[in-house]
Amino acid sequence: MSISTQWDAIVVGAGPAGLTAVRTLLEGGWRVCLLDAGERPAPLPPRMDLWVFRQNPCHWRWFLGDRLESFRTPEQDSPKLRTPAAQAVLAGYSETLGIETEGFRVIGSLAPGGLSNVWGAGVACFDGADLSDWPVPADALQEAYITVARRIGVSGSAEDDLADYLGLRIPLQPPLPLDPPADVLYRRYQQHRRRVQAAGLILGRSRNAVLTEPMGRREACTRCGFCLYGCGYQAIYHAALELEDLRRHPGLTYVPGQWAERLDVGLEGPRLTTLDRRTGERHRWTASVILLACGTLATTRLVLDALGSFDRPVRLLSQPSMGFALWLPKCLAQPYLERFFGLAQLSFVVTSRAEGGLPIAAGNLFLACAVPLWELTSRFPGPPIWGYRLLRDLVPSLLLGNALFAASLSDHTVTLGRDGKLKVRGGYRPELSQRLRQVTRSLRRGFRYCGAWLLPGSVRLVTPGADVHYAGTLPHRRFPRLGETDVMGAVVGLEGVYAIDASVLPSLPAKAHTFTVMANAHRIATAVLQRYRRAWVYQRSL
Repeated sequence: MSISTQWDAIVVGAGPAGLTAVRTLLEGGWRVCLLDAGERPAPLPPRMDLWVFRQNPCHWRWFLGDRLESFRTPEQDSPKLRTPAAQAVLAGYSETLGIETEGFRVIGSLAPGGLSNVWGAGVACFDGADLSDWPVPADALQEAYITVARRIGVSGSAEDDLADYLGLRIPLQPPLPLDPPADVLYRRYQQHRRRVQAAGLILGRSRNAVLTEPMGRREACTRCGFCLYGCGYQAIYHAALELEDLRRHPGLTYVPGQWAERLDVGLEGPRLTTLDRRTGERHRWTASVILLACGTLATTRLVLDALGSFDRPVRLLSQPSMGFALWLPKCLAQPYLERFFGLAQLSFVVTSRAEGGLPIAAGNLFLACAVPLWELTSRFPGPPIWGYRLLRDLVPSLLLGNALFAASLSDHTVTLGRDGKLKVRGGYRPELSQRLRQVTRSLRRGFRYCGAWLLPGSVRLVTPGADVHYAGTLPHRRFPRLGETDVMGAVVGLEGVYAIDASVLPSLPAKAHTFTVMANAHRIATAVLQRYRRAWVYQRSL
């Protein structure tokens, strides 16, 4: 077993949080080693319009896969996660991590860039109410939000009805133009805003980590329609894009193919043992600081094992979510779009009048034409041939929606067994049923005022875990206990070990969380720089 000790810090995981911390540490003058289980980046789609590509006789291989991979995943999954490109990114995660599940669908990635290869690119800031359970004030994250937004590029509007909810003070590129029927829906909303909001529905433009203006070697969105499968123009941010740039930095050593097996703390500091997935050899790595950004479940496994915390359930947060479909009769019989944007075009918030107008759910609306017809047909309540014939004509007038609920309505646990298996048990709290009915009523009434019908039978609660927003197993606490983290992400009981991914989030409101995870990782890395710089200056003065 080889031992390496030549770096100031080791960062484990090349996802959004890990690469955010790496960049911050490198800018602070540190020598950093980045260990990643991934080896091959996700494939990029061709640089052409989806409509043109569909005319290629071999196009089915990209949409279905050489071995029909798209049909092998559960239908409850997002269509984005059923694409062949996504299957390549997600392959082998549960098996490598040794996960056993009960009532929970685990989704993860070992590829460079992690789940950002297949994320929806939604961006939202947590406000003071969202951070009420955190020992971190909202102002402490604001500078980090701005820094991250400038780096990754965010497009959207700061002047619509969702500006307060999504965050006002981050730099934004202009939003993309709305495609029909999203444009029709939004115009009707603006005409009938009071009635729609009285029904408990607020509508606005989506915030996406998608460029509408070029930035570096990344191009602006061309509305090619390929968003479901990735972006050949690199307009959609994903962490693997940053990895290519960071590898050129002289202060970074990048070592792919290293699966983090074991973590412990010795006299010389924290130590990490990895398994080389290519050669089967084991390596031991030491540094003054180890920052864990492996993803919530993998980070949790390492920490629980290092603390000897076996057979003890730990609370796992994830956001219950639902899907639905809207039909706009005014758009019926319109032609299929040849150019469009395939990610979220509009976003919404559902509020509760009984709770003083507080948000109780939030979600996004997408064009149905961005999703393959066979995906829609598989969800049609009836014989597939009926669904195909009906949906073929309805697609240009359909919008697909998803809605997230606060993670407090989830009831999941993670337990590390002495056999090394990570057992994930999933479930929802009883209050979710009432909340689901309340949100469905608001959506039905509010969208009806906008000229849209919530299709009967289209509302579905997603399988626990399929939201892929896992968090909260090592939460920040003002007075943390063993296995929790302090305000700087330091894991209590493991000196020199910091958790910087979503595992440290104490709560999850009804918002996309990746942007906040990145901002928090920047905040933690900045604090680590300051803490150890002061310590090293003091040691040298003795």
